[in-house]
Amino acid sequence: MLLWGVLATALIVGAGGTARAQLPGQAQQATKVGVVNIGVLFTKYEKATIFKKELEGELMPLKADAEKIKDNMKKHQDWLEVNVKKPSEAVQVEKSQKALRDGQRMLEDLDASARKLIGKKQETQLIQLYREIHNAVTTYAQQNGFHMILAYGDPPDQDQFTFQNINRKMGGMDIGAAVPYYWQGGLDISNEVLVRLNASYRPSGISTLSQPNNLPVQPAGFKK
Repeated sequence: MLLWGVLATALIVGAGGTARAQLPGQAQQATKVGVVNIGVLFTKYEKATIFKKELEGELMPLKADAEKIKDNMKKHQDWLEVNVKKPSEAVQVEKSQKALRDGQRMLEDLDASARKLIGKKQETQLIQLYREIHNAVTTYAQQNGFHMILAYGDPPDQDQFTFQNINRKMGGMDIGAAVPYYWQGGLDISNEVLVRLNASYRPSGISTLSQPNNLPVQPAGFKK
């Protein structure tokens, strides 16, 4: 029964946004719970965008090599579909099949090179971004009376009711994860935190409110 009481309290907090807890000798206090879309912050935080462009720039030569290899493999594949069963083309068939095997190995080598090139840098950048986002969420929550912020990860500016997105959410629920399902207007702090992150990153004098990527966020579950 004690366990059920704990679970029931958790459900009340998650569903209604507030729950009241009172200890002996203390005044009754409302618990304020909010949500934040990590997908918005990692996608629209301008430092994250810069980091992504840096990584893409470093990978560009490898991607160009990969495209050349794929184009060559496609030519051999297209030729084989027409000529593979012709006895007169047996020699070329063998050469084309070898070219496909070699091309696949070269693609695997390029993939390994790409991981080695950006792996550590990507790890360092992720840790830095996560720390900055965590600090921004914590600061905003403390300044605005939130006792708990639940994070979720919806892709921004996309239909939240596609099969792929619903299936992803259901998969999280199936493994026991708590996925925010409904919240009242004003409890999603994604846009407010994003504005602060970009304001702290941009040079002074540039208004964050005039930028298109800071339009109000309306994720799934938002109700006025």
